[in-house]
Amino acid sequence: MENLIDKTYFWGELKIPGLSDPENEAELNLFISQYQQEFLTRLLGEPLALLFPGILKSYIIDDTRKLSPLANYVFFYYQKNNATFSTTAGEKNMLTPNTSIADDRPKTINAWNKMVGMNQIIHQKLYEVNIITDPSDLTVKVNYLNDILYQVGITNYQQIVLQNRKISIQLFGGIFSMKNIYDINL
Repeated sequence: MENLIDKTYFWGELKIPGLSDPENEAELNLFISQYQQEFLTRLLGEPLALLFPGILKSYIIDDTRKLSPLANYVFFYYQKNNATFSTTAGEKNMLTPNTSIADDRPKTINAWNKMVGMNQIIHQKLYEVNIITDPSDLTVKVNYLNDILYQVGITNYQQIVLQNRKISIQLFGGIFSMKNIYDINL
């Protein structure tokens, strides 16, 4: 599957310096390739993630505003990976003159928690629509309760708690959980 996002999604709080360098951009593209399938599997379940019908793309990717929970997910792991570098003597921090090591956890945890919030909104929208049909091929249909919710580990529909026609946040604890500053799931 081709990458759903590119370097243009890494701006503002998700800014990754040096993406104008082809080597850095290539590294980011590898991270996107690596973590995209994992993200989609956790969000939609394995069968849909492997097929990834294009009709679901608009729920996950905002091409106009360049926003996506996938970008937050990739950013989290990219930053975590690049916090240190490997040597034959173990993991090291890079120190350059006149600098000090800063704690990147607040930034990465904030990106993760925003991703969790976006995922909750995606699931809420998919629940409200329930059956999504591909306008270009009316035989392609995705049923939220049968095709997605069941696949992400909620097999008992009684676990769905409705409050004012909205799915309770409790539903999403098993899929993606918020993290605290120490990178521990809440």
